[in-house]
Amino acid sequence: MISVYYIEDMDHGFVPTTLTLRIDDINWNNTIHYFPVQGPFRRITPEDVSEEVLSLSISFGELCINYNKPDHIGIYLPAVKKRVNQMRGRGEFPYSLFEIRKFHIHMTNIEDILAINRFELFSWS
Repeated sequence: MISVYYIEDMDHGFVPTTLTLRIDDINWNNTIHYFPVQGPFRRITPEDVSEEVLSLSISFGELCINYNKPDHIGIYLPAVKKRVNQMRGRGEFPYSLFEIRKFHIHMTNIEDILAINRFELFSWS
């Protein structure tokens, strides 16, 4: 399930800040996990956020695109696994990959990766 966290902005109303991707069925043996980025998405508020569910933020460098899957973004799982293993080695993340239930992705990163996709698709030759 995909949800979007919104904050209230005095000038712009409700502004999306973070996309939350439930990953109960993720296959960590895959190289890339794709998900659709077409709305509408379920809106979540601070009251909907559970601290009892283990979550991990996905960085811009862990996102990718595939021209054969328009309107989808991929998460490059080997990079995520490497980062988690590095954090575990430093004692910063005492959990296994299989305990992670949600990914959080900043909307600015989604906008940026989609902009890269559009610029590359429609670039001047």
